[in-house]
Amino acid sequence: ATRPDERHAASRDGHEPGAAARRGPEARLSLPIAAAPLDMPDLSPSAVPLNELPGVHPVKKGCRTLEVQSELPALPLPSLDHTLALYLRSLIPLLSPAEYSAACAVVGNFGQTGGQGHELQRILEKRASACGQHLGYPRVHWLEQYWEEYAYLRNRSPLVPHNMFSTLFDASCTNAPLRRAAGLVYAATDFHLRLRRGDIAPDSLDTQGNMPLCMHQYSRLFAHSRVPGAGCDAFVGPSDGHMPRHIVVFCKGHAYALDVVLPDGASCLPFGAVEAALASISRHASQRVAPVESVCALTSAPRDEWARLRAALMATAPCNASAVESIESALFCVTLCDSTPPSPVALLRATMLGDDGRSVWYDKCFSFIVFANGRAGVHSEHGHFDGPVSARLSAFARRVVGAVEAEETETRALRLATEAKAHSPQPPRACWATALDFDLSCVPQVRDAMPQLSDAFAAMAKVTRITSVRFAGSGRCKLRKELGVQPDSAVQMALQLAYARDQQATPATYETATTRRFAHGRTETIRVTSAASAAFTSAMADSAAEADSAMVAKRGVALRAAMREHGEWAAACVSGMGVDRHLMAMRIAAAEAAMETPQLFRDAAYARSTNFTLSTSNMSTPGIGPDALDMCGFAAPTVDSYGVCYGIQDHCIGFTV
Repeated sequence: ATRPDERHAASRDGHEPGAAARRGPEARLSLPIAAAPLDMPDLSPSAVPLNELPGVHPVKKGCRTLEVQSELPALPLPSLDHTLALYLRSLIPLLSPAEYSAACAVVGNFGQTGGQGHELQRILEKRASACGQHLGYPRVHWLEQYWEEYAYLRNRSPLVPHNMFSTLFDASCTNAPLRRAAGLVYAATDFHLRLRRGDIAPDSLDTQGNMPLCMHQYSRLFAHSRVPGAGCDAFVGPSDGHMPRHIVVFCKGHAYALDVVLPDGASCLPFGAVEAALASISRHASQRVAPVESVCALTSAPRDEWARLRAALMATAPCNASAVESIESALFCVTLCDSTPPSPVALLRATMLGDDGRSVWYDKCFSFIVFANGRAGVHSEHGHFDGPVSARLSAFARRVVGAVEAEETETRALRLATEAKAHSPQPPRACWATALDFDLSCVPQVRDAMPQLSDAFAAMAKVTRITSVRFAGSGRCKLRKELGVQPDSAVQMALQLAYARDQQATPATYETATTRRFAHGRTETIRVTSAASAAFTSAMADSAAEADSAMVAKRGVALRAAMREHGEWAAACVSGMGVDRHLMAMRIAAAEAAMETPQLFRDAAYARSTNFTLSTSNMSTPGIGPDALDMCGFAAPTVDSYGVCYGIQDHCIGFTV
């Protein structure tokens, strides 16, 4: 799920609705706003499988990682009329009749012939054409650079918690946490090498593998880091084809670089050697004095502040620059924590927030966090990639670690001895770990910033509440096979009803749809709330009708109508025909052209429809992960909203709120 800063900015610009209606444009668009079906193009070789949206399935077996990458089309640019029609349609349940009339006037003025909308559309069409011809644009399609910069890199807020997401790797406890950590490291390194060889088959939108998805995001899964800059960050990874061989391990406030790829660049450090190395690191860190200041805490600062502190840190002692560069270039990071989350919910919270804010490098593409009781999670920086990429890695690691932990002691001892013998006369050694030391004595501004950062993290953690629900009364099998409904649409309508009962209001709702059917595609917003969903929640509000069979039937009709419209929205969005990315690009284009901000983006209706008080993401990963992976989480986008991540498994549904 993506929570771009641009969508909240609209709330700060909004004006009282009705002003545009009082002015009244000279020409108005005639727009389909009520019962007309969504404009959903057919996708060859078959229509979008509504019963599988918005899932991601790695079932393109026998296909190399990038085998079909060059065949993927560019993200389409919707027509102006299409976007404005769907935008107006999405406003119906959120506005009063008078407010809606005013919004129609604003949209009509924007979209009239010769209006700002047509001018901005021409700019985007030119941009799309230039991207297609590779005429100086560094990105593949018209949206890519805008989305990456304005949704992520130009956001100056701290990364945690709003730009992070987490996945529970294993909520079970074990008395051998280092073995579990070693299994994670070994599995992730193996996945990395398979990815480099091209052995990871492409993801697919459907379970038959007929709709392969873009694999570009996997190029930033390893050896990448977000680096702060004044006004804008950057994603930094390997250059000149040089791929690092090390990871970084944080333990008791200290950092260590550990080579996990052998010198041939094609083989993993064996599991036994990884476990021995982590044990050596743990012993070494325990014998050292824990630092008063944690450099990791700097990555929790607002981005401009962190950019300033990082520059000061890098410009002083050579060891500081060397340590930062080692962390940023590492394949990934591992944090060995002393804390012991007492429950899966506590584990999810600790994973999402990065434990105490002092032990996770928030800029890193992803980090494994392993706690003293063996519970473990995956902490990811969202700008690098979207949730399904991390989920696929987690599912792969889960299978590897499960097999390792299931080994009997004698079998394991024999395997480790065989591994050591295979690498004789120089078996892998635990001493390949190198301490990364920081000298903060010469950087007073860094030391002075630490208490404020600690206080800010504590304040943020205090107001961030997380809970989890595991519903065993239904799942994919019952919803799809017994009831004949699309599982995601059913869950979304349940969330609409829950919000209506909880808040006595209709929420502007965000659901993530993948646009990875297109080269370098990321996401689009499914505007879940519709006139049909509002009619459904209204029908459910009459408690006196519980025993009225006619009313029960009416509710069923309303529910199916709401699910049908949601499915159409979802299909349009994965087809690149949503609303929000197009509107965002026009807003940015207006700013770049020094154009007066269009009234559409200053209108209260736009502010209300983009202030998503219910932000959701379906992280179901059928076919690639067990039920243990159905607990994922992300922060609510604003202090007065909910963030809901859910996973629909065969016989249960897991929610994290």
